[in-house]
Amino acid sequence: MTYRITYEVGEGPTDQRGIELLCGDDGVRVEWETTINRNTSSTGIIENVVQNTLRYVTFDAYFQESVFHKLESWMSYAQQGRPFAFTKDLTKSQATTDVSSNVALNDTVINTSSSMVAAVVAGDYLYISDTFGTKWDIVPVTDVTAATIEIDEPISHTYTAGDTIISWYYYFPNLYLMDEKFDPDKNGSFWHHKFNCVEVRNVT
Repeated sequence: MTYRITYEVGEGPTDQRGIELLCGDDGVRVEWETTINRNTSSTGIIENVVQNTLRYVTFDAYFQESVFHKLESWMSYAQQGRPFAFTKDLTKSQATTDVSSNVALNDTVINTSSSMVAAVVAGDYLYISDTFGTKWDIVPVTDVTAATIEIDEPISHTYTAGDTIISWYYYFPNLYLMDEKFDPDKNGSFWHHKFNCVEVRNVT
């Protein structure tokens, strides 16, 4: 499997850069961290208020010398705290806020853009969230049509059109690198490195 890092160095049509990496033994790992404020009323009732949720993403990769030097250049971009996109599968690199109608509790059909429909197939998992990442659903896809995605499990929240992000589970449109050091191991003609990142849940 081939990963891909994509980043924008400017706003023009030729300002996008891409780096392809080979999947490492440990693949892609996702960890969740939620910041919660807990308020206790005078009667002892506890209320949890979710402030935000972060996904920490680690991807394990192999690459050869030409890619190693591309990554050296990319590091000068990413270590400035600038965002980049990452996908575990080159054929799945789409996220959208183009949800044409509200996604309601217990819905099993999502009306969305044709580009999002084209990016997933039955058996994939969708990550659906509000734009602040305070609520989310992860659901399996059963079928796609021209402008809808059918899912196998009913939605557990209500999402508002225009305030909803949908993506393939392993496509991250807005990652930030956490590594301060880039010192990959070398074995023969291949280098190896684990990249540690954090996702900010929005689509720019």
